[in-house]
Amino acid sequence: MIMNNKNKLIIANIAVLAVVIAVVVLVIMLVNRNSLTGTWLYEDGTRYRFDEDNTGAMILGDYEYKYTYKISENKVKINYERSEVHDAEYTFEINGDKLTLHGGEGTAGGDYDLSRFE
Repeated sequence: MIMNNKNKLIIANIAVLAVVIAVVVLVIMLVNRNSLTGTWLYEDGTRYRFDEDNTGAMILGDYEYKYTYKISENKVKINYERSEVHDAEYTFEINGDKLTLHGGEGTAGGDYDLSRFE
């Protein structure tokens, strides 16, 4: 089959469009990546683990208090599995390997500075 210039142009345009779509999808995935993912260390040794599937744990020594969490803009709401641990909501900022949590509903208030652990 012989391709004329019109067919070649259509195929080239489709190829360019496919590349543009792939780049846009990649950028959207990177922008929407959960920036809290990973483990963060508080100065008293408490670790907070945020997994990609919106689960995590507050780790005190050998014990883990498991939770689920939701992020909305710059707020994170933590819902602990165990009732003896109070659910909490924080606003947060990430600057490099530093996470600052600003206490909100369900907290004692105050600011908490954590550093990336892993």
